[in-house]
Amino acid sequence: MLSIKKAIPQDAELAAGIFMMLWQGHPFQQLKEQLLSTVSGKGAAVFIAYSDGAPAGAAQCSLRYDYVEGTASSPVGYLEGIYILPQFRRTGIASRLVRCCESWAKAHGCTEFASDCAADNTFSQQFHEGAGFTEVSRIVCYVKPLESSPETDSEEELNFDKEMGTFFGKE
Repeated sequence: MLSIKKAIPQDAELAAGIFMMLWQGHPFQQLKEQLLSTVSGKGAAVFIAYSDGAPAGAAQCSLRYDYVEGTASSPVGYLEGIYILPQFRRTGIASRLVRCCESWAKAHGCTEFASDCAADNTFSQQFHEGAGFTEVSRIVCYVKPLESSPETDSEEELNFDKEMGTFFGKE
């Protein structure tokens, strides 16, 4: 029998254990603390699914007030993460968890629900499409380290940095 429970602070460790399989490499204690904050607050929720009393998966959703790609309202309900243990996949649990998140978002005034995944994660893309999401865009993200050394900074750049520091109240 399937049951779904909205997580409370006492469930943070269990939720962290489940999400560790999704967000591999994330320090467990840090994830547990983040989830404890999530389930204790008002702007997000975690739902845990149980199959015959055994944990089967979890979903985390939140309210996003900043711009969400492809949406026209605010706040937007956002599926932050969902993970179903392998032995429980393709049983409808993920769909039920998404519906719980959607209901939670509607109860918080949302008229749209969004999510994202990596461009190369075809498994997640198939899940999202199967759950009724529509792809709205693709982006490529870049990062550039900001390094500073006296040998590479010109006098003009240093003056600009000083002016910006003054502008932002850092001097």
